[in-house]
Amino acid sequence: MRPGDPAHDAAAARGLRRRAVRASVPIIVRGFHVDNGSEFVNHRVAALLNKLHVEEFTKSRRKHSNDNALVESKNASVVRRYLGHDHIPRHHADLVNGFLRDVLAPFLNYHRPCHCPIVSTHANGEQRKTYPFDCVTTPYLMLKSLDSAAR
Repeated sequence: MRPGDPAHDAAAARGLRRRAVRASVPIIVRGFHVDNGSEFVNHRVAALLNKLHVEEFTKSRRKHSNDNALVESKNASVVRRYLGHDHIPRHHADLVNGFLRDVLAPFLNYHRPCHCPIVSTHANGEQRKTYPFDCVTTPYLMLKSLDSAAR
């Protein structure tokens, strides 16, 4: 492959996108969990996870839809709310990714409030989560409030 060849240009574009993704994640990724869909289980993803030195790569259990309940709820409240249910054509992908990276992600992380759980453990060991209104904050402020956030 030489510069100017379509295969070279496509590989260079993929490399730029991978570097942009790595730069946009402000934390060290130690684990990667997916459902059983094949869209995230492939050789490219495996190679990227190896480059990032991700220690754990797991898949959901078959026919256990509650394994990804938080992710699925975010699909409804965030992804489908802002992007809709329709397929995004390939020729619009760069424009949509730019919107997600430059507009939606900063809005969700720095400005959109969310409820943070308070976990209480009962005498029998059962844990219960409550979401009081005085614990509403943004994901960024919640992350900063953790003891290990400085690392």
